[in-house]
Amino acid sequence: ARIEGPVGFDGATPVELSLTPRTGTDRAVLVATDALGQVVGREDIAPDVTAILWQGAGITGAPLPPGQYTLSVETGSQGAVPETVPATHYARITEVQGGVDGNRVILSDGTSADAGTVTALRLAGGER
Repeated sequence: ARIEGPVGFDGATPVELSLTPRTGTDRAVLVATDALGQVVGREDIAPDVTAILWQGAGITGAPLPPGQYTLSVETGSQGAVPETVPATHYARITEVQGGVDGNRVILSDGTSADAGTVTALRLAGGER
């Protein structure tokens, strides 16, 4: 499933991201924030990229520790106000739970998300 929300990072395995390029921009930066909302990673990316493997690098370039991270993309062009949009990621749904607050999906990376943040589904492993 393609999810808009925090991603569970194991400290080593790259995370597949799906991005929506913004027209009229000439720069883009992938931003990682930790569970406390602190920016822990910034990476320049091509402004027209639609998919990327996030390697989990921190600001210094060293791998981030295992944990949950929220990824977003800051886009802009010279003289314009930057825009921040969420990056979506792919994760396997292992369970769906219903509750009084709505349905939640439980993901194989250990995170959970409101079912409304699922923006696409695909077969696992490229099966057809």
